[in-house]
Amino acid sequence: MSTDADEVEAALGAVPRAAAGPAARTAVADGVAEGPRRPWAARTFAALGHRDYRLFFLGMAVSSVGTWGRHAAQAWLVSDLTPDRRWLAWSSAASLLGIALCSFPGGVLADRVNKRRLLFWVQVASLVLSTILTVLVATRTATPALVVALACGFGVVGGLEMPCRQGFVVEMVGRETLRNAIALNSLMFNLPLILGPALASVLADTLGPTSVFAFDALSYLAAIVAFAQIRAGAAPPPRAAARPVAELTAGFRYVAGDRATRTVLLLLAVAMVCGWSYTSLLAAYARDTLRTDAHGYNLLYLSSGVGACVGALVTASRRPGRPMRTIVGALAVFLVSYVGVAVARDLATAVVARTLAGAAMITFFATGSTSIQLSVPDAIRSRVMALWTFTFALALPVGQVILGELARTRSVPETYATGAVAMVVGVAAILVEAARRDLQRSRSTTYRASASSPAPSGSVASDVTAEASLARAR
Repeated sequence: MSTDADEVEAALGAVPRAAAGPAARTAVADGVAEGPRRPWAARTFAALGHRDYRLFFLGMAVSSVGTWGRHAAQAWLVSDLTPDRRWLAWSSAASLLGIALCSFPGGVLADRVNKRRLLFWVQVASLVLSTILTVLVATRTATPALVVALACGFGVVGGLEMPCRQGFVVEMVGRETLRNAIALNSLMFNLPLILGPALASVLADTLGPTSVFAFDALSYLAAIVAFAQIRAGAAPPPRAAARPVAELTAGFRYVAGDRATRTVLLLLAVAMVCGWSYTSLLAAYARDTLRTDAHGYNLLYLSSGVGACVGALVTASRRPGRPMRTIVGALAVFLVSYVGVAVARDLATAVVARTLAGAAMITFFATGSTSIQLSVPDAIRSRVMALWTFTFALALPVGQVILGELARTRSVPETYATGAVAMVVGVAAILVEAARRDLQRSRSTTYRASASSPAPSGSVASDVTAEASLARAR
């Protein structure tokens, strides 16, 4: 990877992208050229053929089980400590706020230091925070304020870790299997979404709530051992020549000049604000609309995780295609599923709709993340992915707050329908604007070609007309 300031500036400019051309850019975004069709298992788990990624996958999978268990236990802990429901919202918001605030510094740091080493120490910091929480619970000295403070600490660590982890995957598997690795990452973080709360429930019932937090602390040891043994990224990166402030804005400047990346990030923002935020009202939906009990709510909650795992496996097994077509298709399936949830009045229909919604959304996440990572220059990959992390971490709570306010004056299904309509309008506006800019650029290119081609002898009027058209296009 080159971190020379001139090369980074060139990567952010228009000349290299124009030189690459649409065909080359599509090839990069898709990953690798299609070859002989391999067996399903070989295609689906191709990234696990890399030793470093196997260690990464296993270590982070075990750690994620503990993390999701802690999330479930933390909510119960806060509800036991105080009847004030605002603390539940604050404990969740504090974590997301920490991620949002530290994602940009995390992206800059990841592009300046050894990623493997940074990820190692991030896991150590998480172990320390989880150990503190375990001690507070064991000694019965935990308070809502302390839990929120620790949640913010986990968010800060997550903000430093997520852009670095996303940028580190390509160093472990290479560009050829990056698409597959990102899809498997989705599986790695969604399967624990099912296993973590289930294990937390068993541990809490048999050994007490302290055991859930203790398991979370111990689970970080798996990730620490994995990163200690990973060989990728062992060589330190070249020292950055640009100033930190300039490096911080490099990701913004790249996205501002790259229509495809900007479109994906805007679609992510709309999907989070108007779509995926519907999960915040799931408990009220289960109780008031479906008239189901805690068992039905748990089934409804876990169905999305099951769908996400299926979507991750399907995405991992698919051959490279057109990423934007897959992104739009996934959003369309999610919207249909979202409407299905809004109109469902029985648990079985709602579970099916939630399962499809989970599969569609994880397909969108994996494809969008892959398309960005394969098109962005290596030197600023983590900083651009910091924008992905920031958008996700900020847009989701914003959408949750908006839907919560809407739900105060209307039923949950009506709120869901409003969110679905808003998502259709937002996605359509983004895609229409992107198509308009593509058409404008195509016409501008045609005008330039016409102006630069030799005109027939004596056609002075044609020359004037071509120059006038070119001036308007510019």
